[in-house]
Amino acid sequence: TKRVTAELWLHPGVSTSSCSTLLTSVECTTCGSSLFRASSPNLSLYDCGLHDLRGIGMLGDCSRVQKLNLGHNDFTEIPPDFALLADTLEVLWLDDCQLHGPLPECIYQLVNLKELRMSGNQISEVRAGNVVDVGLDEDDDEDMEEDGLSALKLLEVLCLDNNNLTTMTSLICI
Repeated sequence: TKRVTAELWLHPGVSTSSCSTLLTSVECTTCGSSLFRASSPNLSLYDCGLHDLRGIGMLGDCSRVQKLNLGHNDFTEIPPDFALLADTLEVLWLDDCQLHGPLPECIYQLVNLKELRMSGNQISEVRAGNVVDVGLDEDDDEDMEEDGLSALKLLEVLCLDNNNLTTMTSLICI
């Protein structure tokens, strides 16, 4: 059984002020390789036996992660605090995990994403998006926001092959 000693940055009791220092010591217990350096914009936890991502949003408070590879792990959901990575995250790989159901809402909040790879999961629904009026003044265009994939204006690569897509709310053209 593969295990990752990553509770230093996944544990909710760790303060974000000490997070950057702790991130330098995350190692894969399978191969012993260093998984992350606090100064590096890339984090790969590929095939490390992760079963749970709770607390991963803490990375958004103390790092500049731009590329995150969590592919080929065993987690079944992405926690809402994942959206805390929105300021810096540009590339997200979640290939061949155990994700199922609709595309998690927090993914639509990662507005700086340029590449999203979620092949080989059991994703059943993707919201392409709509323009939503969030203001009180019906005539004010500044109160308009986009939701779903249309909110990801920088997205250039979207891989959703080998999923169970049964619902697409509208045609996606990227």
